[in-house]
Amino acid sequence: MKKMTDPDRSKEIQEKLSRKIGERSGRLAERMLIRTEDGRDPYDLDFSEREALAERLGKEIASVLLEENLSQDAWREIVEEAVSWECPRCGKDSPRHKDDDGNEAYEQLELKTKAGMIRADIRLFRCGKCRKIFSPLPPENQSRS
Repeated sequence: MKKMTDPDRSKEIQEKLSRKIGERSGRLAERMLIRTEDGRDPYDLDFSEREALAERLGKEIASVLLEENLSQDAWREIVEEAVSWECPRCGKDSPRHKDDDGNEAYEQLELKTKAGMIRADIRLFRCGKCRKIFSPLPPENQSRS
């Protein structure tokens, strides 16, 4: 995995993530202390319901951290910079896929994690031989949205 060796870049990412988590935390705290997502008063919940609510809210924060971490990952950078990728079906070197307007094509994937589903935009490639459009992410980690 990529390590952030540039301290200024690391600081910039950390500040962006702190703002994002700070905003999300305020909304989550409101759901825990004032009104749940379904409009109920959290103090009307029994303890096991409060515990389940706190766990759900914690997973939402974990998802934010994972999405941001994935966006900064070395693997993601490699895929972004790749001009072509090996087709998983036939092994042929396949170029980046373009949409109907000639723009670089991406697909929003949902990745299954312990914290729940997270979203990531992944570059697509197209095999001329198989006529298959694919992302380099292994299929067992994907759930198409």
